[in-house]
Amino acid sequence: MGYHNGEVDHFYSHQSGGFSVRCLNIETTTSQLNVTPANQDVIAPAGTTTFEVTSNTSWAIEESVSWLSVSPISGSNNGTITVTYEANSSSEIRIGQIIITAEGGNPVVNVTVTQEGLPLPLAIGDNYGGGKVAYFFQPGDLGYVAGEVHGLIAAPNDQSIGASWNCHYITFGTSIALGTGQANTTLIVNGCDANYAANVCDTLVLNGYDDWFLPSSDELFKLYLNKSSIGGLALDYYWSSSEYGNTQAKKVDFQYGSNTAEYRSYSCHVRAVRSF
Repeated sequence: MGYHNGEVDHFYSHQSGGFSVRCLNIETTTSQLNVTPANQDVIAPAGTTTFEVTSNTSWAIEESVSWLSVSPISGSNNGTITVTYEANSSSEIRIGQIIITAEGGNPVVNVTVTQEGLPLPLAIGDNYGGGKVAYFFQPGDLGYVAGEVHGLIAAPNDQSIGASWNCHYITFGTSIALGTGQANTTLIVNGCDANYAANVCDTLVLNGYDDWFLPSSDELFKLYLNKSSIGGLALDYYWSSSEYGNTQAKKVDFQYGSNTAEYRSYSCHVRAVRSF
C-alpha cells in the first residue's frame, strides 16, 4: 500500500512463469455536502436564523438577494451558517436563496429563507415587534417612507414608575420632534454616566429586541393620544428624551395631555419605544 496524489494506493502483485504483475487500485473520496433545514420560515421584523452544514470538504456561499447576509461566507467540514435578514416592510412574502457549493463545484446545495410580510392591516394597539403598535409615521414625519409601513412600538408595560431624568447642567442638543427619540437617547447615554430614564430604555432587552429608546416629547404625546389602545399606561407623568434648558426636561401628563417642563431630579414614569 502507498500514497498517490493524497489518495490511498493499494498494490497487488502476482508472479507466474518468471513474470511479476502489479495492479494499482486508487481509492478516491467523494465530496459530501448536506445543509439543514432546506428552508427557514421567518417573521417580517429583522432578525437572524441558522443552517447546519455537514460536509467532508471545503465549501463557499453565495446569496441571491440583497436583504440577506450570511456569515461565514466559506468554511470546511461541519459548521453553522448564520443568516441575518432585514425587516420586510411590505405585505408580500419574499424568498431568498442561499447557494452552498462544495470545493470543485460539486455538489451544490440550495436552501431558502422565506420571510412573511407585514400583517395587513396593522392597527394601533396590535401586538407587533415586541410590544404594541403606538403610531404610524405620516407624510412629513422623520422615518416616513411612501408605500411602506413604519412607526413606533411601545413596550407593553412601564420600565419604571419613578425614575429621574438626572444629568443636571448638561446640554445635549436633543429635539422634541417625531423620529428623534433614538438620537436623543444616544446623546444622553453618551454624555451622562448615571442610572436615569434614558439609560433604563437604552439598556432594555425585551421580547427579543434591544433597540428601545426614550421617546421624544412629540413621540410621547402620540402615545398619550393612543393610550386606550396601547393599554397599561398610568394616568400620571411620563418622561420624554427632550431636554428643556440644562436643568429641566419635557414630560407629558397622561391624564390631561399637558406637555410641560420639569426639573430633572423629579420622578416620572418611563415607557420605552422602538421604531419599526
